[in-house]
Amino acid sequence: MVLFMAVVALMPIQYNAFGGELAGTSGQSSGSNWQSAYLDLESIHDFKKGDKIVIRVEGSAEWVKIRLLPKNGNPSQPRGIVGSKIKVPAGGRLVVTLGEDRLRVKQISVHAGKEAWGDILNPKGGEIYILGVDVNP
Repeated sequence: MVLFMAVVALMPIQYNAFGGELAGTSGQSSGSNWQSAYLDLESIHDFKKGDKIVIRVEGSAEWVKIRLLPKNGNPSQPRGIVGSKIKVPAGGRLVVTLGEDRLRVKQISVHAGKEAWGDILNPKGGEIYILGVDVNP
């Protein structure tokens, strides 16, 4: 029984047919013109086309970009960006439905500030904080 559980713990958890809140460690990072909030996932996750990711946020940013960083991705590079910039709705529920599989994801991040990788987001700046992330709620 213990051996079986250890093998299961090493496999990516898939949230395709069912949902739940993702576990991980949250944090923030910033520079002179950018700011991001992130959730380092407790385990590597495979997301499937059609999965709905709901990121609960708060802060002063009006526009953000969302990224699902793959295991071999570099946080300082834009790899894993989902779509284009998204307007933060009242209530702070960012809802993203994936148009493609996103495999071996290690981090979910939301990018704010004046810009993200050269794209203007919030000319006056703005911060964002992640309160939680749900998959297929």
